[in-house]
Amino acid sequence: SPNWPLMLVLSVLVGLVLGVLVAILTELAYRGITTLDDAEAKLGLNGLGAVPAFRSIKPAGATPLDTVHDFPDGPFAESLRNVLVSIGRASTGRCAVIAITSAIPGEGKTTLSACMGRTIAMANQSVVVVDCDIIRQQLSHMFHLEDGEPGLQEALNNADGDIAQYQESDSAMRILPITRPFRKGERLTESGRLHRLVARLREQFDFVILDCPPILPIAETREILGMADHVALVVGWRKTQDRIVKAAVRQLPRRVLVKCGIVLNQVDFSKQVRYGGSDAASSYKHYEAYYG
Repeated sequence: SPNWPLMLVLSVLVGLVLGVLVAILTELAYRGITTLDDAEAKLGLNGLGAVPAFRSIKPAGATPLDTVHDFPDGPFAESLRNVLVSIGRASTGRCAVIAITSAIPGEGKTTLSACMGRTIAMANQSVVVVDCDIIRQQLSHMFHLEDGEPGLQEALNNADGDIAQYQESDSAMRILPITRPFRKGERLTESGRLHRLVARLREQFDFVILDCPPILPIAETREILGMADHVALVVGWRKTQDRIVKAAVRQLPRRVLVKCGIVLNQVDFSKQVRYGGSDAASSYKHYEAYYG
């Protein structure tokens, strides 16, 4: 008769071995970006920092923006400051223009733009975040600034008039939104309009953040990135395949690549320690109590 206890034990052992093998093969076949080491090795760009999925750290608020506001000394806000320090800023007092983009939509670049703007504003530095994505306009929607009041379109078309700026409710951050649709086929950079606008904003703020469209679907993004002093290419943690990000990097001219770095976004800090990277996120378990 069958030895049922023995068969049960053997079945469990075989299942465990197969499970481990499947997990190993899946990980070996994975082609996404997990650590900043991955980003630098696979893409040839410097890693600027890792920003956590806000619910993977403590303390955390209801949203990423709330987390910055409610816990300015917490790990989420500190990760944003780490990106800003990595980007660097000349000590001459000159304004820094930072362009934030991604290879494809859905990487969290707009939320990151807003959170970085709020972090800068809470450090008592003047900052304006400009919605440069005329198709999605997610920054404008985020702050409910799409109601037809003067905005980016008016600022582009009136080189001598006042630039409409809207202060967000929880900090001194200013927003230059898209408040009415652009005509089909219209480009921000045509006739040098956006260049002149950025030059004017440089005179008014310590930081100008350009929330740019993704690189692969929008050709104009490359022109907008060329106006910035620093470019942050946002990559979703363990989400976007490296071939997609490589395709975006290949689109960038050399003058943009030299000022471009990777921001690994929405990192699950509670899991990142398993992957053995040498960035700060991989060591989170060793210092998370520091914020408690």
